Amino acid sequence: MSIAGDAVALFRKREFTFLMGAQWLNQAAQGLVVAAMAKTITFGGQKGFDAEAARSPEEAFRIVLFTFLPYLLLSPLLGVFIDRWDRRRLLVFANLVPVVVLAVVTALGVGAVGDAALFVSLLLVLASTRLVLAIKGAGIPAAAGEENLIPGNAVSQAGSAIFQLSGAGIALVAAATVDTRFIVAGGVLVYGLATASAVGAR
Repeated sequence: MSIAGDAVALFRKREFTFLMGAQWLNQAAQGLVVAAMAKTITFGGQKGFDAEAARSPEEAFRIVLFTFLPYLLLSPLLGVFIDRWDRRRLLVFANLVPVVVLAVVTALGVGAVGDAALFVSLLLVLASTRLVLAIKGAGIPAAAGEENLIPGNAVSQAGSAIFQLSGAGIALVAAATVDTRFIVAGGVLVYGLATASAVGAR
């Protein structure tokens, strides 16, 4: 009951509500898009960008390397951007970039843009969420209040898991009957809602 009460009190704070909206909706959209797109990318002659389905240790290593290498290069710079640029504008930008990129992919067709473009789109989607999470980590003390930092982080983490898994689960279930293009279009819509929430943040 104490946890539920803390959560209700936190969501009475406008800044916290909009920050969580921008974070959680971003992660729900990421779950939708990544689950829908990852299996459509051809890598190393196999269907699907999936390390578990790699045919050799070398192939699995290449998949993991190409997936995580951008983070190794970009992560040290995130703190610099967040500390020196307006966090609200960065939050809007981080949610808006996937809207634009995925809208283009949807308009052209997932199968028509090619593996390279899909892979770059996938990396931008993952980088977007990484940036949103970094901004959330830097902004949550002000949004929740220093005295509410522990329950604020707990609510944020719990919501992260729920929204991301829900997005991925919906995509995996829908993929059996719905074209990937429509699932990605749904991701664009959810990213749009995340951008709107980011605009409302202070």
